[in-house]
Amino acid sequence: MAFGLVSAACGGDEVCEENLERLRLLQLEFVSIEPGAFAMGTSGAQAQYLRLREMWDELSRAEQPVREVVIERGFYLGKYEVTQAQWTAAMGTWPWVAKEHVALGEDRPAVYVSWRDAQDFVRRLNE
Repeated sequence: MAFGLVSAACGGDEVCEENLERLRLLQLEFVSIEPGAFAMGTSGAQAQYLRLREMWDELSRAEQPVREVVIERGFYLGKYEVTQAQWTAAMGTWPWVAKEHVALGEDRPAVYVSWRDAQDFVRRLNE
């Protein structure tokens, strides 16, 4: 399912027509994550397989042990990474500008986005 943004802040809480029109054109596709349980992590057999192929590293240990994760309340998750065009249209910022090793382009993923920035983006989607 696709959701379009219909509002944006301009210099505080003031809503401006220019941003409204731009955000109407922005489409984000979401998938529904239903409540339920699943096993998360790497089993011993999987870890052994990765070790044999020299694909196991110190960070991989964080994937053990396998544990059950319960999702109590469903939610929507973006089907694709947020693109630079979508981020800019929603937020009016370019956190990736002047950073090293960034591929620029409207269809490229938005990068150098902090946790706080991401939370602001989600709030903006829900306005």
